[in-house]
Amino acid sequence: MEAGPAPEDSPRMDRDTFTDNFSNCMKNKTYLCYEVEVFEGDNPSHVRMFKGYLKNESIPWPGCHAEICFLNWISSLGLDKENRYVVILYISWSPCYNCAQKLVEFLGRNQNVTLRIFAVRIYDIYERYEEGLRSLDRAGAQISIMTSEELKHCWETFVDHQGQPFQPWFNIDQNYQSLTQRLESILNTQGNSDITSRGLIGPTSILITSSPRMDRDTFTDNFSDCMKKKTYLCYEVEVFEGDNPSHVRMFKDYLKNEPGCHAEICFLNWISSLGLDKEKRYVVILYISWSPCYNCAQKLVEFLGRNQNVTLRIFAVRIYDIYERYEEGLRSLDRAGAQISIMTSEELKHCWETFVDHQGQPFQHQFKFDQNYQSLTQRLESILNTQGN
Repeated sequence: MEAGPAPEDSPRMDRDTFTDNFSNCMKNKTYLCYEVEVFEGDNPSHVRMFKGYLKNESIPWPGCHAEICFLNWISSLGLDKENRYVVILYISWSPCYNCAQKLVEFLGRNQNVTLRIFAVRIYDIYERYEEGLRSLDRAGAQISIMTSEELKHCWETFVDHQGQPFQPWFNIDQNYQSLTQRLESILNTQGNSDITSRGLIGPTSILITSSPRMDRDTFTDNFSDCMKKKTYLCYEVEVFEGDNPSHVRMFKDYLKNEPGCHAEICFLNWISSLGLDKEKRYVVILYISWSPCYNCAQKLVEFLGRNQNVTLRIFAVRIYDIYERYEEGLRSLDRAGAQISIMTSEELKHCWETFVDHQGQPFQHQFKFDQNYQSLTQRLESILNTQGN
């Protein structure tokens, strides 16, 4: 982050305020720390960075939630359509339904903005909060519970700590695991509205597939703990027009690597053949048996750079660490705005029901799946939070 100036938008937060609001205490206030990186063209280094913090009912916008205060501030910048913006919000409470809708509208108007939200707690006081979180997820925002690493980053970046190191509080890991599972359950649950969810087709949608379903043994062999050399990639591509929250077209299918062509490159060749319309929005979800290698990651980053109206989410079963620089590749994807996660049992079940010729057989959870998921998730978070050379 040394490529551009980082103006101080506000003085640093005092230590007690941070500890009171970003710990397990149930304070009524909402504090929001933000980082906004501005990129020009395909330049991988930002040319400008803003960082600061806000709280609800703060000057100069009294009576509004912290997220609305932030939207008022960032809108005042006059975002340049030729630039790319990566916005990271570290927030003491997740957005309520109304704030979530305002953030979704902001993303709809500014398709050159990538939004990531890290929350300490889930704000469940008012109705429809779950629907609000799902609408943010569908709009391409990455929503996560804050880890101790992100809390440490906030301490070092936004707090007047006076040289005092960050001290994780009691039960921080247990609370993180519990809230992460709850958030994943919310995001993976279909709401009552007719807005389409992951892999579900709305009444105005057109579904297009081009190959038969995968056989059961192929799926089990490649999307389990078995170390198969093949890479299988299942994809869903939703096409949206304007601010319409329901997609008008949907593609879903699967690919595998071929001689001389990794599965990710096969997918890029296919989607590029569609001739993407700059006036439309695309949400691409890849469920993949191995995470991308360095070269494939770079090709995906280049694709996102050329198509800023595309939101990319990648769910991997395993981390592909055979070749060098794989960690650098994953970090470059993360910086480009792609959401990278380890597949949960819910996503595996979704793939089983969507892409597999299961002949009515229910999805069976794998032995020691939860332990493997936790281990790989921690490893991936460590990779993404480590600064490269």
